[in-house]
Amino acid sequence: LEIRKRALGEGHPKVAKTISFIGRVLHHQGDYASAISRYEACLAIEKKAFGEVHPEVALTIARIGVLLREQGDHVGAISRFEDSLMMTKEVLGAEHPDYRDVENQMMFTIALFRPSSINRKSLIQQKLSLADVSWSGADDVLWRLRLIDVILDGSDLGLEQVEQELGLLKAEAIKDGNKKSRMKELNAVEEALRKQRHD
Repeated sequence: LEIRKRALGEGHPKVAKTISFIGRVLHHQGDYASAISRYEACLAIEKKAFGEVHPEVALTIARIGVLLREQGDHVGAISRFEDSLMMTKEVLGAEHPDYRDVENQMMFTIALFRPSSINRKSLIQQKLSLADVSWSGADDVLWRLRLIDVILDGSDLGLEQVEQELGLLKAEAIKDGNKKSRMKELNAVEEALRKQRHD
């Protein structure tokens, strides 16, 4: 990072990319405070380098949203996802994979926080629209849609009724091995379902 800063200057987009990479590593290590700090630093550079509305800016805002969700700040996460969605739609359009991924992240967060506000019809439409896609990240979007189904079923039927599906999803996540984020999302679903049972 220091070499890039000296060679390119503190405000160069490649410096922002390096800071973002460090943020992702810290995020995966569970150091959320340091990760958010890196993402915020990256965001400041990106806004100066690219302007307030740019795909890289939107992506960094979405990453902050994921971090906030993982820390239990669902309201803050949803706000970041909304900002990212508006920006992504403006510069890339609503059919772009980045837009669809952030939209899915936001829907997953809402399902964790307020499952009753998820419209099953829109969930089904999202699944159908992804049936024949092959862009990078589509499998993660489909995974989160399956998790949303489990949350909604758990809300309607109770935790006991979805425990088998949770077991199958956990086995799948373990089999994938390199998908640590899937285990985090699955743990968030289990926690949300336990909270629903106690409410």
